[in-house]
Amino acid sequence: MNVNTDVLENYIKINSSFWKRKDPKNNDKVLITDLVHHPGTIIKEFIVGNYVSEFYNLNSFALVDYTYEFNKKIIKSFDVKNFVYQPKISFIRRLINLFKSYIMIKNVRDIDEFIALDDKKINYGRCVYDHIIRNTSGGTLEKINYKVFFFLSEAIFYNDFYKNLFLNNNFKYLIMSETQFLPSNIILQNALEYNVKVVSRIGGPTKIGARLYHKKNEKFQSNIKISKNQFNDIFKDSKDIYSKKGYEIIKNLYDGIRVHHDPASAKNYVYNKDNLKTSEDLLKYFKWNKSRKICTIYSHNLFDGNYYNEWRIFRDNLTWLRKTLKYIKNKKLDVNWIVKDHPSDYGNNRAKNTTYKEFKKIIGENDNIKFFPKEFKSKVLKDVTDCLFTSQGSAGVEFPCFGIPSVICGDAYYQGLGFTIEPKNEKEYYNVINNLDKIITNGLNNEQINNARSAYYFSEEMIKTEHPLLFNYSLLRNLDLNDFFSTATSKINNYNIQNDFLKMSLKNQLENNKRHPIIES
Repeated sequence: MNVNTDVLENYIKINSSFWKRKDPKNNDKVLITDLVHHPGTIIKEFIVGNYVSEFYNLNSFALVDYTYEFNKKIIKSFDVKNFVYQPKISFIRRLINLFKSYIMIKNVRDIDEFIALDDKKINYGRCVYDHIIRNTSGGTLEKINYKVFFFLSEAIFYNDFYKNLFLNNNFKYLIMSETQFLPSNIILQNALEYNVKVVSRIGGPTKIGARLYHKKNEKFQSNIKISKNQFNDIFKDSKDIYSKKGYEIIKNLYDGIRVHHDPASAKNYVYNKDNLKTSEDLLKYFKWNKSRKICTIYSHNLFDGNYYNEWRIFRDNLTWLRKTLKYIKNKKLDVNWIVKDHPSDYGNNRAKNTTYKEFKKIIGENDNIKFFPKEFKSKVLKDVTDCLFTSQGSAGVEFPCFGIPSVICGDAYYQGLGFTIEPKNEKEYYNVINNLDKIITNGLNNEQINNARSAYYFSEEMIKTEHPLLFNYSLLRNLDLNDFFSTATSKINNYNIQNDFLKMSLKNQLENNKRHPIIES
């Protein structure tokens, strides 16, 4: 690693002193994962893990790969002495598991049936399919191929390992951030199956919170999924107050005052005196009359997070996009359509499929269906949009904050809170498109708008908080490690427990089995 030895050793010394505590005198354990391999992620994971360990006097174990000695050095400075090593599948085991894969899916008729594949209470299909889509550039699978067999053999391997791990050890808690893909979702499912509570860290780099999983039927839920019960309990007597707060922060985001948490998206909201193009300019660009209603389709990352929720209408984001574009082209409704790509598409040359490529292939040149031009900031879309379409994206809660109806196609993290249009299958989805005039005319009532704004405030401000030990850093592999560890050391030296609102609220969350901490700083 390209880091000055003195800088690193000083951090290790200071951090070790900060987290030092007496060894627990029992056999109860917490397992803290390091499967992302970025020092910033390690720090966040082990902050949360050490809090849980301290609350319940647990022995801390770290789950690591064999090869990351640098990471182990950082982890040890969090007073972690015990390590669990995730093994790699051997050639012989691969052959055995490929045969098991064949036996498991020989009677599976298609991809959709494979996605639902369960064996002994563990679902394999969702995480294997999601993993394949993430690690290839296609965006969808039309039929079972060699990749399915290959990654299913790995999933079986991981399942055998983690089943034995949780069966034969007294782990009380598992700490992890990512809950999808391989091996993370297999780990999560096995932990819950063996009554290990899972704390999934959310947010970052500086603002974090935690999601508690403690029931087996929660294994497919997003870690940012809002609990309807928790939402109603908090807002039943004070929704107007939180609605105003939610509107203030969403307005500040669109006005360029508030920084977007996603660096790829942030540039769409930043004020730029050299780019003052307005919604009027957009209509002129498209040569559209403002009297005709406009629906906007917000596309998705076509490769990441397809199964970050319990259910969805369409197999994946690419299938949703393709079917939606084909339907609106063939239906020829009296509506103008704007298709907006996802920030993950920007500069993505490796992908076989992007939103723009799909648009050109399916729509081509069309007077009333247009691709959103990059020379405009996406914040202008709220000023021209009469109805918003997304599969499960964050725009589905943002646009209702401004009174604009949104149509979603599955279990978005804000689904079920009363302000979105939620078809349950393809037939209902296309029926929604056929009745857009009525949806646009009805709009949203005040209660729905207040719910949306409150939900936005809840997810952005109430379940995450700025942590005094965290700071902004590059998420890329070319991280300046000298600057990173110098800043981390400074944060430790200036730590004040009075500013640690996460620690104050996390124990209350765990003691009461609440999905998220409620953090009011």
